[in-house]
Amino acid sequence: MKTALIKTALISSIFILAVTRAEESLRDQPGSGTWTDQLKCSVDLASDQPSLIDESTCTTQTDANSQPCLWCDLSSLTGSGGVCVNGDIKEILGAYWDQLCVEGSDSEVPDSPATPPVAPPLNPLPVPIEPPMSPPPSKIPTPSPVTTPHGAPEPDNGFSGAFSCAMDDSSRMISDEDTCLAKTDATSSTGQKCVWCPVPLVGGGCITNSDASSISWMCRGFEQIIEEVVAEKNTQHLRGNNDGISVEGWETLDPSCLGDLVSNNGLDAQKEDCATRHDKSGNSCIWCDGAGVLGYCVSPIQRDAFSGYMDCSDVAEEFTAVE
Repeated sequence: MKTALIKTALISSIFILAVTRAEESLRDQPGSGTWTDQLKCSVDLASDQPSLIDESTCTTQTDANSQPCLWCDLSSLTGSGGVCVNGDIKEILGAYWDQLCVEGSDSEVPDSPATPPVAPPLNPLPVPIEPPMSPPPSKIPTPSPVTTPHGAPEPDNGFSGAFSCAMDDSSRMISDEDTCLAKTDATSSTGQKCVWCPVPLVGGGCITNSDASSISWMCRGFEQIIEEVVAEKNTQHLRGNNDGISVEGWETLDPSCLGDLVSNNGLDAQKEDCATRHDKSGNSCIWCDGAGVLGYCVSPIQRDAFSGYMDCSDVAEEFTAVE
């Protein structure tokens, strides 16, 4: 379970880095395309069920500039898996690319050849009887202990700014929100804490405040997404509601259907349970599937927030058809 969380965090961090750099590229070079073009190597956004690009597809894929995509192999750290990125991400990671993304990068360094022992001299020199004379005192004054100059920057902790929040003090990938929010953002001049960014299809990652500002649209919490949906649809009605009942804020936060984000090891049971549940208005709950990797059980009004990047079919009808 811990390995799975670490793998999710690694993929999330690299994925978030790709999204962040895409945002920066579009901001610095207007008209250079859309952010989906910048993520062409990482995510298959053309299909009805967007998903991460796998290794076999990655080897034949090109980015928006027709350059070959690169596979970041994480198996040496997590046992399996990886993420497909463009050449810009490899350049940003620099030396950390070999540590994070090269298969077998954690293999042990072979021992150096043994140095042959030195043979003792044939006629050993006699051991001196008198102790050697003490050297004359040095005229050079002993320097004072070295101190860090006032205002000097903290030493580099070994990670680039992009991963300053992704790793803890023991150089381990941060894989949970609580640990992330307790860590101080080393890139912040005001001592802000790191930011946890939930990522659709991937999971979540711990990022800097600067990166969070660049991709705030992706790091929004569920309630914020719902509030925006309501703001856009405040004159519409609930799906299937023919009685003229207007959408109220509390209805969008109706917890009757909504549950925790479910990983793939519990999807089938959650889908079946979702098919038997109803929201406070009596509407059947709906299952939103993220390429078979994760999923949510939501109400009809909540579906609007997820249908853009998840397959939100009506599971009640789906399971009825199977029966």
